[in-house]
Amino acid sequence: MLRSRYSVTRNRITEVISGMLEASDVQFEDEPAIEEALFTWKETGADFADCLIGAKNRRLGCRATATFDPRAAKLAGFVAA
Repeated sequence: MLRSRYSVTRNRITEVISGMLEASDVQFEDEPAIEEALFTWKETGADFADCLIGAKNRRLGCRATATFDPRAAKLAGFVAA
């Protein structure tokens, strides 16, 4: 949404998320999953949301995440539904 609707660059989004992760006054539900998702997102063409879903599922013990999204299906841990 930030990229398509507001033309925010991928690099800027990465900077903001990284800055929030480093902030001492901000807490996240699952910071390691966000860090993993950010790393995956930087390395692939997938959506950040898909990267985060995959990271959260892996941390919860899921072996695979089913998806209808062809780009997400290319990510490790995803299978095409």
